Amino acid sequence: MPSSSNPFFRNSNQVDLLIATVLGCHAALALLLCDRAGLTTYWWLWVAAIAPLTLLALWRWRGTVTSRSLLGFGLVSAIFLQGATGASLTGGDHEIYMGMLVTAGLLSFYRSWRYIVAVTFWLLVSTAVIQAGLVPTVHPGMSYSVLALLATQGALQALIARWDEHRERERFDIEFLIRAMGREGPIRLSLDVVKAESALGARLKHVQERMAAAMRQVSLAAGGVSDASAVLGDSSRELMNRTETSAAGLQDAAMCLDQITVIVQSSAEATQEARKMAARASGLAAEGGEIFEQVIAKMAAIDSASRQITDIVAVIDGIAFQTNILALNAAVEAARAGEQGRGFSVVAAEVRNLALRASESAREVKQLIGHTVDTVESGTSLVNAAGQTMKDVVSSVRQVGEVFENLSADTSEHAAGINAVTQSVKELDEVTRQNVAVAERANEIAKQLHEHAERLTRVLSSFQLGTAQTSGRALDDLLIGAPAQVR
Repeated sequence: MPSSSNPFFRNSNQVDLLIATVLGCHAALALLLCDRAGLTTYWWLWVAAIAPLTLLALWRWRGTVTSRSLLGFGLVSAIFLQGATGASLTGGDHEIYMGMLVTAGLLSFYRSWRYIVAVTFWLLVSTAVIQAGLVPTVHPGMSYSVLALLATQGALQALIARWDEHRERERFDIEFLIRAMGREGPIRLSLDVVKAESALGARLKHVQERMAAAMRQVSLAAGGVSDASAVLGDSSRELMNRTETSAAGLQDAAMCLDQITVIVQSSAEATQEARKMAARASGLAAEGGEIFEQVIAKMAAIDSASRQITDIVAVIDGIAFQTNILALNAAVEAARAGEQGRGFSVVAAEVRNLALRASESAREVKQLIGHTVDTVESGTSLVNAAGQTMKDVVSSVRQVGEVFENLSADTSEHAAGINAVTQSVKELDEVTRQNVAVAERANEIAKQLHEHAERLTRVLSSFQLGTAQTSGRALDDLLIGAPAQVR
């Protein structure tokens, strides 16, 4: 702390004035005694030596160690002059020692053990000078009990002053530190420029420093919480917007999936109907195949019958040829017989004509049968090809039925899968909406946290946690505005 604010200088001005007044009284009394003893010259010499120092101390150095030293020296010298003059008038020396004891009692007003020791030392020196017989107006040989009494009184006053000085230093440190924290406005805790001179003041200052450090940490934490809450609020709002967008997208996706589910279910139903129709077509194709197989068998029978007819016609043709030969032979034999064989010749000619007509008819029938056989063979080939085609159709229809059956099963599975996906999307949409609610609550919590951080910041603004420079300016303002009794 500045020396000007030391507690041991608080009432120095008043004490200096008091000692100066006592010094004046002793000077006036010394003047009366010197005048009666005819020693006025000594008084003027004393005044010439002491008065300038006293006036200079009061005018220039009042309230300082220099003024106290000069006033103490003047007081001791005045008492010495007064006592020596009184002793010359009365022939005794008790006036000197009584004055010294009274002067020693006045020293406690300063409450400075160093000053008390110094003035006591001067009193002891003055007493020793008297004891040595260096003062012609005072008889030496005085008892040393006066020296012991002065020394004891000075030691006790120094101890008391030392104790008072310690207590006063502690009281002043505490009062100054409390005053430095400020009575109004922000509470100043940054008192690095303030130096405590007592142990109690140092402990209080240490507590203030710890409080300042804790408040700085709280201030930093409040700032961090405020920043974090702001970031959390922005993130929550962004998350809420994104989640709302996702929820809207999921809702649209759920609607689309519902439509797709309806379409897939319709497709599954149509596929089921197609599968049934394919099964019916497969049955009809199988029946057609069986009919074609019967037709093929009939055509094969017709072909076999046609071939048998051809063989029969060939036999008839052979018989007609043999009949023609026989008729020719009969005609020859009839010609040989002459008139007797004329009737037989006519019969043979008729038989021959019949044989020729039968042979011609057999030839025509053979040609027709051959053409029919060719037609039957062509029809059989066509029927065989149609039967094979029908078998292929039946196989294809069966394959189509199997494909439709598999497609129906796949469509049913797809419909079930799409239903599951739709349900999952709906559940995800519900979760997303819950996330929107959570994001809204997080945003509200972030706002509340930010409000709490601002409230904490406002509370912390009641404490001034500035730098050493700002603390120094605040301390200067405190010293300037402090009353005189605390400076």
